[in-house]
Amino acid sequence: MGSGLKCMTIDEWSCRWKQNDRFPECLACGSESTKEHHFMQTWCRGKKAFESETLCLDCHMFSWRSYSDPDFLTPEEYDKIRWENMVNDKAAGRPVVADSARRPTLEELGVPDDDISHKMKEAMN
Repeated sequence: MGSGLKCMTIDEWSCRWKQNDRFPECLACGSESTKEHHFMQTWCRGKKAFESETLCLDCHMFSWRSYSDPDFLTPEEYDKIRWENMVNDKAAGRPVVADSARRPTLEELGVPDDDISHKMKEAMN
């Protein structure tokens, strides 16, 4: 008599997963017998970020890969910087300009590249 639960093998558990054609090799053992467990891709204002996790069917280790463009910001991060700049402008006595149909660029917001990469590192942790 049992609880009705079955212990699955790795092959049964991952049978419906597909292989990542761009990065098929395992980072631990180098095997190309991998299945993709997790994939997420985000595009925002022409910039991209992705993350992928694959399971090696030979050594049973997971491999994690991620990438983001250096100046990639999520809409929340972008709007936070924009609002902080508006508040700082108002506090400094500068006129606050209403939003137009075109969003300002990061250079217009005064965001340096190293500040963006620092925010991306914080967001990934």
